[in-house]
Parts: sequence; C-alpha cells; structure tokens
Amino acid sequence: VANAPVVGVSIIYFAIFDGISFYLILQYRRKIRSNGLRIGLTLFIVGQGLVFLNPELGIVSFALLLSAVALVIMSFSMIQLELIQPLEERVSQVEAIQQISLSIMQRNQLNLVVNEATQAVVRWLDASAAIVFLVQGEQLHVASTYRIPEELVITLDNQGVARETLKQKKALLYENYVRDWHGGEDFYLASETIGSIMSVPLFSDSIIQGVLLVITGLKSKIFDRNDLSLLGQLSNQVAVAISHSQLFENLAEAHDQLQVVLASTDNPVIAVN
Repeated sequence: VANAPVVGVSIIYFAIFDGISFYLILQYRRKIRSNGLRIGLTLFIVGQGLVFLNPELGIVSFALLLSAVALVIMSFSMIQLELIQPLEERVSQVEAIQQISLSIMQRNQLNLVVNEATQAVVRWLDASAAIVFLVQGEQLHVASTYRIPEELVITLDNQGVARETLKQKKALLYENYVRDWHGGEDFYLASETIGSIMSVPLFSDSIIQGVLLVITGLKSKIFDRNDLSLLGQLSNQVAVAISHSQLFENLAEAHDQLQVVLASTDNPVIAVN
C-alpha cells in the first residue's frame, strides 16, 4: 500500500512516454524508410515502458532483454541505411542515368523525348507524377504530363513552384507542399493531392529551356535532399535530350523549307559552304 503512489506515478510516466513515442513514430513514419528501424523503435518503446510500469515486477528482466534486442535491430538498420543502402543507391543511380540517356536519346521528336523523360524520372524516383514545362518567351507551357491530367495543369500566369524555379534558376524542394509552399498552385487541386514536390531547371548552354516538376501524393514517400540530388543528375540528361530533339526538329524544318524553295523555282541554285 505504501508503494501505491510510486506505482501510480510509474504508470502515468509509462503512459506519457509510450504515448508521445508512438505519436512521433506515427507522425514521422514516412520519413523512417527502414522497416527494421520502425520495428526496433517500437520494441524499444515497449521494453522501456514495461520497465517504467513497475521496476519491482519480474517482467523487468524480459523488458530489458526486449530493449537490448531492439537496440541490436536498430543498429543493423542504421548500418543498412547509412552504409549499405547508399552504395546500392549509387549503383542504381548510375544505371538509371545511363538507361534514361539511352532511352530518350534514341528519340528525335520533342514530344516523345519529354514523354519518355517524365515516365523515367517518376519510375526511378518512386514518385507519383511529373510535369515538364518548356519556356516560350516569358511563359511556361506544358510539354508533357505523367499521371496528371493535362487539363488540370495551370499554364497561363503560372505562379507555382515551376515559376519560382524559373525565377530563382535553381532546384527547389518542399517536403510538405501545403505547409512549406506559400505561392500559387501548379495545377488545380494541387493542395489536396500533393505531399512533397521537387522542381529543377533544365539548362542547355546556360539557358533555361524548361522546368521539370516531380511530386508525390499525400500518402506517398517524402522527398529529401538525396532525391533532389538524383533529380538534378537526371535533369541534365533530360535537358540534353530536349536540346538534341529541338535541334533535330529545327534542321528538319529548315530542310523542308529549302526543299519547298528549290521545288518552286525554275532558276538554277548553287549552294556555297
């Protein structure tokens, strides 16, 4: 009976500790990319909670053992996240860049290039959707969308992340679109559908040809700096492919114009240089 207040305090502390811990895990679950880390954290919380419940119970030894096992699981998970996984991702990134380059460089038509680029970027970044805007004068015009109906995309007076990217001439990342972005929407219903968003300018000879916008849904992964770095590498290949296809189309158009001129004149023509 004399220990009743102490037991009561321990139970309250146990409830507060576990409640806050589980809330934080639930709140940031999309940022914890390792299942082993999630399991380890959960077991550790349960083990420590049992200790706080009543240190005099015989279950304490089991609780400490459970916490020790949880620490081992978390240690292996951290090694996987910090050492093994980055090496695997690096190899995967190199393969992704090579495959995207080969895939989009085999196409000469601009619409085919940008369509292939958007699909490849979404696939390799495990994203939900992507949009490629091309710069025409002072305006951004939609060149391709993937998993977003094109009619939803705002193209006139666009004041969204794509416009901000064009203005700042650098890559942008917003982990939480609703919380972090305070400008206009990039397309209708963006606030109701976007979780994270990344945007990079497409440079060719120091000139911005367009903007590549990549998003995830509200329940999907959260983009981080590693994703932005990979997108920057992929965007270089996309920009080169777009420049290549535009040059090809310009040459084809010039060739057609020349053919029309030659076919419409009866005078002799000599081409020099």
